[in-house]
Amino acid sequence: MFCANDICALGAIRAITEKSLRVPEDIAVIGIDNIEMAEYSKPLLTTIDINKRELGEWGVKILLDKIKTKRKTQVRVTMQFQMIVRESCGTYVKRRILQKGEESKK
Repeated sequence: MFCANDICALGAIRAITEKSLRVPEDIAVIGIDNIEMAEYSKPLLTTIDINKRELGEWGVKILLDKIKTKRKTQVRVTMQFQMIVRESCGTYVKRRILQKGEESKK
């Protein structure tokens, strides 16, 4: 489940667990914005980290340009992001199991 932001993702995790389902075993959850609580949730929240400062700068720049030029066309901005893989997406758990399995073979 891709959520609009980390707060929604944390709420989704709570709702999922209240229905006796498990994250990530039954439903994987990913948020967007990498808030501090994502590092402390249970399970740890996988999130997409976006440069909030750059996002804000683009927003102001576009808004000022629209006010100045009265342009009504849409503007598309592409930004870099980083996916922070933690427990809630499932691949983190699988990776840890594989690492433990590889260690036991040594």
